[in-house]
Amino acid sequence: MGFNLIDMEKFKHASRYKYFFNDCRCNFSMTANIDITNFLSTIKKNNLKFYPCYIYIVSKIVNKYDEYKMAVDAENKLGVWDELNPCYPNFHEDDETISMLWIDYKNKFDEFYNDFIKESEVYKNKRGYFVKGVAPKNIFQVSCIPWTKFTSMNFQLFYGGTYLFPIITCGKYFEQDAKILLPVSIQLHHAVCDGYHMCRFFNELQKEADEF
Repeated sequence: MGFNLIDMEKFKHASRYKYFFNDCRCNFSMTANIDITNFLSTIKKNNLKFYPCYIYIVSKIVNKYDEYKMAVDAENKLGVWDELNPCYPNFHEDDETISMLWIDYKNKFDEFYNDFIKESEVYKNKRGYFVKGVAPKNIFQVSCIPWTKFTSMNFQLFYGGTYLFPIITCGKYFEQDAKILLPVSIQLHHAVCDGYHMCRFFNELQKEADEF
């Protein structure tokens, strides 16, 4: 996948980017409950696994908008990737270790899901943090913490404030008011996203869950 430099003279968000990248580097995060009643029902009816389905709809949204696919190169020049692939933790329950895996994003659900299941089978008994080798540059972090529900989630990044990709995490789903709710957190860099882009992510995620 290609990395395309952005012409800052034509970039409509150039002033915001320059301020939050050069003068006030910061990330911001939000957690919201997503109604997954229909999503979970569809998964169970079709004998699917929750984790790859969740990663698929998140990846679909991330790849739909350039704001979520922006990064800087070695010279700190801003660009946008044609595509981002999800990088996710694979938990080994027997020894409580994690291996980080990544998979090529496929727009067609069946292709993505089948690739995910095959990948999980290949690496299910392999230990090591990066068992697949060196991670590609066009990956974003997505994970699930299924052991507890939460109302907030935040990551402390030590990349000099230059990591621009979203970080997305969900918690344990729970029942409330006859609905099944899933807490989902997203962390964004203010240089490339603002509150509108954050809210759009949650609105799109709810739509994907409703229509899954």
